Amino acid sequence: MTRPPWWQLIAVALLGAVGLWLRIGPELRSPERQAGGLGPFADARLYDRLAVNLVQGNGFSAIDAFTTVAVRDDGSLLRPPAVTRPPAYPAFLALQYAIIGDRHSTDPGLRATRWHTARLVQGGLDMMTAGLVLASVSTLLPASPIAATVAFGVYALNPYTPHYTRAILTETLATFLVALALWLTLRALRDDRSRQWGVAGAAWGVAALCQAQLLLLAPVVALSVLLWRARRDAAARRRAALLIAGTALAIAPWTIRNAWHFKAVIPVAVGATGPMLLMGTWEMADTWEGWGVFPTAIFPDSADRARLRALDDSIVYHLERGSPRAAEFNAAFTARAVEEMRAQPARTVAAWLDGVRRLWFFDYILHIRDREAPPWYLAGMLLAALAGLTALPGPLRRHAAFAALPALYLTLVFLPLHVEARFIVPAIPGLAVLAGVGVAAALHAARARWLRGSSPDPAAA
Repeated sequence: MTRPPWWQLIAVALLGAVGLWLRIGPELRSPERQAGGLGPFADARLYDRLAVNLVQGNGFSAIDAFTTVAVRDDGSLLRPPAVTRPPAYPAFLALQYAIIGDRHSTDPGLRATRWHTARLVQGGLDMMTAGLVLASVSTLLPASPIAATVAFGVYALNPYTPHYTRAILTETLATFLVALALWLTLRALRDDRSRQWGVAGAAWGVAALCQAQLLLLAPVVALSVLLWRARRDAAARRRAALLIAGTALAIAPWTIRNAWHFKAVIPVAVGATGPMLLMGTWEMADTWEGWGVFPTAIFPDSADRARLRALDDSIVYHLERGSPRAAEFNAAFTARAVEEMRAQPARTVAAWLDGVRRLWFFDYILHIRDREAPPWYLAGMLLAALAGLTALPGPLRRHAAFAALPALYLTLVFLPLHVEARFIVPAIPGLAVLAGVGVAAALHAARARWLRGSSPDPAAA
């Protein structure tokens, strides 16, 4: 392993300092005040409850004094296990809660301190993601410190991921885990050792335990491993099988836990894809009227709107309590979404295409209090990433294409669903990897042209 050049160390240190300040500076200057410091996101309260119960020894449960569904004869709360959120992020919060103050304290000041600390930790974690971006480019192009440094800077200075370090949401941890899995996959592609393929698969599995929508990304990566060479031989099948085996081993304990408690096959969590599917058939900037609102222009029958609102209230009730009964109402929403797709195919397709644009930060709907960054930096990353893929020779291009898989996968997953711009954030590390390669290729080409233009013409001598 060669030592990095001195200028790279200085550049990474400077960019890292600026990037870290972009992430923790806003929280240090003006800590979050809404909801006692929890912030504007409704999901944050659920993640906090899960983490508090974990750290207090109450298991993975979403029940507290404000969401009680049953009380024992002795007055204590009955805390049934929860299944409506993956476990990784609540465990991440619980680890921090265990370190900060009395585990059983309900003091509002302590709770605010925990959330404030979690945001600062997330800022540091997001800069560790920048380090994984640098490591990924160094794995692809070990002889190009410029590409690795540019990629680090592209990620360190991006305005999107810092926005979510201030939220008690899964985005920061999920982005880090995707970046880790991508780096491990690139190493496995380079070295082709059996253990590396298994470890890479396990990393993709842990990412799915943070965000359930990432569950099928590991099979997509495995399929790409099978196809990355023109000849699909036994070695390629072995690599793909090891990757899937690693993913299965990472997820299996949680799936077994769910089967034990709920007597059902639930790989990660019971979610709300049904309501998201229904919203995906009509949600645009001119039809969005707020959470839980079914617009009259789309649903003119008042009785129908009332039924949908009651259905929405029911699924929210069970999601907030971690109950597997949320699956019943999710199925009802899914059936209704299919009806809308059949009845309004043109409107549905138009909403889907509009959702792709909004997923990538172009004219997104302001769903929550704080406006996110404009799309232009991300658009530049996409163009530079495309240039990076184009600039690489064939074998390296096939390796580098793995960095684009999260972006392609998430775009397809959310194509028919309700869209928030934050859903694409875990794809940003892969785009930064490719963007660093693209910018470095452009700099190399510009330098070559300058040298040709400045050198004397041999014919004139």
